[in-house]
Amino acid sequence: MYYGARHALAFYGPRVGLSGWTVGDCHRRETRLYLRELDAFRGRPRVWVIWTHAIPRFGEPEAIRSYLETIGIERQRIDAPSGARGEDGAQALLYDLSDPSRLERSRADTHAIPPPEFPNQGRDVGCGGPVTETAS
Repeated sequence: MYYGARHALAFYGPRVGLSGWTVGDCHRRETRLYLRELDAFRGRPRVWVIWTHAIPRFGEPEAIRSYLETIGIERQRIDAPSGARGEDGAQALLYDLSDPSRLERSRADTHAIPPPEFPNQGRDVGCGGPVTETAS
C-alpha cells in the first residue's frame, strides 16, 4: 500500500474484512526505494496496490506504475467512485507479478524512472510535513 493510503486503510480495512496488508514507507526524495519495496512481491500472482493521497507532481505514482507495468500484468483496476484523480484520487490495482519473462525485464535498481512533472517543486516536503534537518 502506498504510504498515503495507510490511514484510510487502517480505518476502513477492518470494517470491510481486510487484513494482512503491507504499508510502504515514504521515499519522497528517493523514488527508487518504492521500487525496492515492490521487489518483495516478485513472483506473486495477486498483488494489490492501493493509492490515496498520491502527489503526482513528485512523480511517485508514475514511477511505481511504470515499474509494475514492466514486471507484471495489470489484472484489475478499481477507481474512486467520484473518478477523482491526483491528490484526491483513490485507486486499487491488481497485478500479477508471477511471469518470469516479465520479471527478467527489470529490477528496482536498474529500472528507468520517469522524471517528475515538477522535479523541484515540493521536494522539501516530507511525508508528515516540511522536512527539518537535525545536526548529527
